[in-house]
Amino acid sequence: MIDLDLPTEQALLDQVIQRLASTARTTGLEVAGGVLEALRDALAQQPPSGAQRH
Repeated sequence: MIDLDLPTEQALLDQVIQRLASTARTTGLEVAGGVLEALRDALAQQPPSGAQRH
C-alpha cells in the first residue's frame, strides 16, 4: 500500500475508495476493483482543492 500526504477530506475519500476496491475484489468484481483503484490514483494526482493556480 502507498501512503499519500493528502488533506483530511481527500484522505477520507481515499480510504473509502480503497475499501470499496478491496470489497469489490473480494466479491469477484475484479474490473470494478480496478476501476476504483484507477480513480484513487487519479484523485491522488490532483492538487489539493484549496491550492492556488498561478
